[in-house]
Amino acid sequence: MRHAKSSWAESGMDDHDRPLNKRGLKDAPRLGHLLVEQNLVPDRLFHSSARRTVMTAELLAEQFEGQATIGGDVFGSGSLESVEDLYLAPWATYVEQMERLGDKADAAQPNSVMFLGHNPGIEMLIEKLTGSFESVPTATVAWVEMEGDDWAAAKNLVVNKGFRLMDIWRPKEL
Repeated sequence: MRHAKSSWAESGMDDHDRPLNKRGLKDAPRLGHLLVEQNLVPDRLFHSSARRTVMTAELLAEQFEGQATIGGDVFGSGSLESVEDLYLAPWATYVEQMERLGDKADAAQPNSVMFLGHNPGIEMLIEKLTGSFESVPTATVAWVEMEGDDWAAAKNLVVNKGFRLMDIWRPKEL
C-alpha cells in the first residue's frame, strides 16, 4: 500500500514530517475497512517511519484491531512495525525485508504481510513482483500473492515470476 494523501500546507516542512491531509484521513480507514470486508487483514503491517505512513498505519490498525488475519491470528498492537529503511525505499528494499522474514523461526514467520510505503518504490515493487505496471496513487492497496510460503526465497521468486497480482484498489475508483 502507498500511504494516504499527505499535506503540503506548511511550506518548508521536512518531507519526513508531513502529516496526512483531510482526504488522507478519510481514505486510510476506508481502505482498511475494505480489507476487513475482503478478509485480507495481514498478519503483520510494516510501514515507513515517515509521519504520513505512521498515521496511515495507525488508521488501518484501528480497522484491523481484533480482526482475524489471513493467517488465522488476531491483529493486535504487536502486528504493526515501523521500519526506518522503508522511508522512500526502492523496490529491492521491500524484497530484502521479505527475505528477512524467512530468517525467523517457523512459528514467528507471518503468513501474510502488508508493506506501507512510498512511490516510486511501491509501484516498482508491484511491477517487479508481478510483471504488471500499475498506477499507485495515494492510499492504493495492491493484493499480491506469493507462490509457496518461503519468505527467504523472495528474491528467487521475483526472478522466476512467483508472484501474482490478485486485485488493486484505488480510492477514487471505489
